[in-house]
This record gives sequence, C-alpha cells and structure tokens, in this order.
Amino acid sequence: MLLGGALLAAHWCGGQSLPELSLEDVLLLGSEGNYAVQDAQMARRAAEAGRLVARGAFDWRVRAAAAAELSAPFTEASPSAGGRILIQAYEFGLVRNLPAGLQIEPFVRAVTFPRTAGAGTGTSAQGGMSLRIPLTQVGRSHPSTAQFRAASRHARAGSYRYLHTLSNQLREVALAYWDAVEARLRVEIMVAAEARAREIVAIVDRLAAAGERPWADVRQVEAYLADRVTARIAMEHQRVLARERLVVLLGKNGDHAAERAVRPWLPTPPPEVGNGYPGEGSGTALDQRWDLLAVAEERDAALILLSGARIAARNQLDLELGASRTLGGELAAAGPGASMFSVSLTLGQPYPNRAAVGLIAQRQAALHQQQVRLRALRRESEAAVRVADDAVRSAVLETASTLLAKTAHERSVEQERLRLSNGFATVLDVTVAEERMTNALLADLTARARFARALTLHAHERGDLVRAELEPPGERAARILARR
Repeated sequence: MLLGGALLAAHWCGGQSLPELSLEDVLLLGSEGNYAVQDAQMARRAAEAGRLVARGAFDWRVRAAAAAELSAPFTEASPSAGGRILIQAYEFGLVRNLPAGLQIEPFVRAVTFPRTAGAGTGTSAQGGMSLRIPLTQVGRSHPSTAQFRAASRHARAGSYRYLHTLSNQLREVALAYWDAVEARLRVEIMVAAEARAREIVAIVDRLAAAGERPWADVRQVEAYLADRVTARIAMEHQRVLARERLVVLLGKNGDHAAERAVRPWLPTPPPEVGNGYPGEGSGTALDQRWDLLAVAEERDAALILLSGARIAARNQLDLELGASRTLGGELAAAGPGASMFSVSLTLGQPYPNRAAVGLIAQRQAALHQQQVRLRALRRESEAAVRVADDAVRSAVLETASTLLAKTAHERSVEQERLRLSNGFATVLDVTVAEERMTNALLADLTARARFARALTLHAHERGDLVRAELEPPGERAARILARR
C-alpha cells in the first residue's frame, strides 16, 4: 500500500517524488489561502474606508452662487419713475470644517448695478473670509472631530481583529499539521510493529517445525499478527482524516498540498522544565493579544463618541468673524482698497432636545457594552495563558516520563525475543512485551505531539504567532515554534 502511494505520487510528478510539507510550508499556505483570513482582511479594509469617510467631513467644499434682483426705484414723485433696476451678484467660495469644530470660508464676490442718470452699469468686486467658532462645542470632542477620532479607533480595531484572525488560523493550521504528523508517525510505528510480528511468526514457525514449540503457538502469534494488521489499517485511515482536515484548513491553497506528505518531525522538548519555557515575556502576554487590543480600541471609540454626543447636546453659541476687502470696480460709499469687518453671535437652543438625550443614552449603553466585553475577555485571556503555561510544563514532564518507559520496554522486548529463540520464554511473554513496547512508543509519540500542540497554543495565547512587523506571519510562526 505504501509502495502504491509512492508510485502514484511519482506518476503525478513526472517520475519525481513530491517534496514533503514542512511546518513553514503549511503556515505560509494557510496564512494566504484561508477564507476566514480573507474575510477579516476585507473587514479591515472596510474599517479603513470608514476612517476615510469620516475624514471627508474636513474636506474643502466649493460653493458658487448667482443671484439677480429686479426692482422699481422709489421716488417721491412717482414710485415707478425711472424704470426698473436690475442688480446681479456672483459669488465663489471655499468652505472647510476644521478638526476642532471651526469653519473657514474664503470667498470672492462680484456685483453689477446700474449707474445713476442712465450711464450704463457699474461693477464692484470683493474678496474676504469668514471664520465661525462654535464657542460651546469647540475642541477635540466636537461631534465631527469625535466621529473622525472614533473612526480611526475602529480602523485600528479592524487591523487588530485581522491579526487575531490570522493568529487563529495559524494556530489551527499548526495544530492540524501536528495531528497529520502524529498520524503519519503512528502509521510508521504500526508498520514496524507489524513487521516485528511477522518476524515472531517466522521464528515460532521455525521452532514448531523443529519440534521445539507446539503448533498452537504458531496459531497464537498469527492471531497477534492479524491484530497488528488491523491496527495498522485503522491508523492509516486516521492519517487520511488528519491529512484531509489540514487540506481543508489551507483553503484555496489546499490543492497545492493535497498530494504532498507531511514531514515526520516534531519539536524536541527540553530535558526539564525551565530553559525559557513556557516562554519569554510572561509579564506582557496580555498586552500582545490582538483581540484584547481590538476590544480596547472599540471601547475607546465608544468613549469618544459619548463625549461627542454630550458636546452636541449643549446649546449652540456661534461666533462668526468676517473680513472683506474691495478688489476693484465701483462702489457708492467706498473706493478701491476699502476694508470691512463684521462680528456676529448666533444662539441656537433646541427644546426639549430629545434626539440629543437619546443619542447620549445610546452612546452610554455602547460604552458599557464594550467595557463589559473587555473585562470578560481579559479574564478569559488570563485563564487561557495560565492553562497554556501549565500545558507546556506538563508536556515537558510527560515526554520525559514516556521516554524512560519507551527505553525500558525496548530493552524488555530484546530480552524476551532472545529468550524465545533460546526456548526460555513463552509466546505470551513475547507478544505481551511487544504489545507493551508498541503502546509505549505510541504514548511517547502522543506526548511529543501534545508538547508540539502545547507550544502552538502557548504562542497563540501570548500573541507571539503574529506580530505587526514586515516579516511574513507564516515565517515568523514557523520560526517561533521551531525555536521552542
């Protein structure tokens, strides 16, 4: 069966075997092809677009206007004497809202009007600027400014959520990879156990043919061999299941890995607890978690929006300063170069201002919701980090114990097989020793795979798998897990 699979792989590669999948390979493929990661990336782009939309409130706006007025002049002799008068006005200006709530408006205005005594029409041109200051709302908490600041927080939260989704994906891909590696090594252990069982059958058959063993012993070891074959077939099915799960997690890049075998490698645990395990930076573990950072940004955005809603609920008192200068033409009262200044105050007081009161209540509820989410997530994260720390320590101790058991059972099998050849051991002694050694090998493999999974979960819970750097996340995650 293994030979057939190798020949099939060689057929699809043109006679060359496909390279094995390393941890770095699957992490790079998984970080690029997963659909959840792509969805989070689109959400991040949408949040960035929302920030751009909010920033649009501070863009320059062009304002152009034209007006005409037709009237009859009033005289004491006759209200309609002198015909009708046509006055035309044209204005062009730019309007911009500044971040603190100020509004600036430079403009140019031209007016045409009839001269006296029927001497045709005259023109005048003015240039000026007005500045509106909302005295009761000016500052960083002005509603438009608050919207932009909150949108910036939402954009950062979107980036953090994308990185957290990417870390989740790398964790799942790495765990699936360790499962596939463990499944492959389990098959290899069972293939070796089946080969040893065939050797025992050959030895007992030879001893029975020489009259040194009863033929019933041959039937016994053949039954043991059949059990080994059954176990190997079951392990091969588990290998297929683990492999297909890995392919599914790779998303659109799964086809690139469908025909490639995983590399049979697991990280080596340290000889004892310590030596940098469970990892560096334990004091800043929660500060590196992208999900916590994302919720913190959402909370800050809610706080900013609440401040903006409270400012918007105030009575509106606007101070408007204006200045203009004659640019040319004809004016009745002032010649070219004349300057004019103006000051005005505008008071607005909505009553009973239900919209503002309702908006404040909404913002308060949203802030409370984000605060509760942050507290709950922090508690969950603290517990997850403690569990991850203990999982690494436990796995280190377990692998040390299973290694001792594996070595002892290997020596026991060697001794029992030698005793069997010399006629001093029974078939039951040998098969029991073989069974125990196989179980010890599987237990050691399980402990090593659990150590690899514990390292993966540990790196994820502490926010080490993905950092905000230029390094591709798959390469970083592979290096982190291999280094440990």
